Amino acid sequence: MKILTVLIAALILSSCSSTHQTRDIFKPSGFLKDYSKLRPGKED
Repeated sequence: MKILTVLIAALILSSCSSTHQTRDIFKPSGFLKDYSKLRPGKED
């Protein structure tokens, strides 16, 4: 029973980890040669 409690606690604690998004460090990958041709999509 203790093992089950420890496993459940480990699952709960590991699922609450935070993530972060890199907003300041954006570099184009070079996949598209000319990014100026990109346009917003049309509304569906």
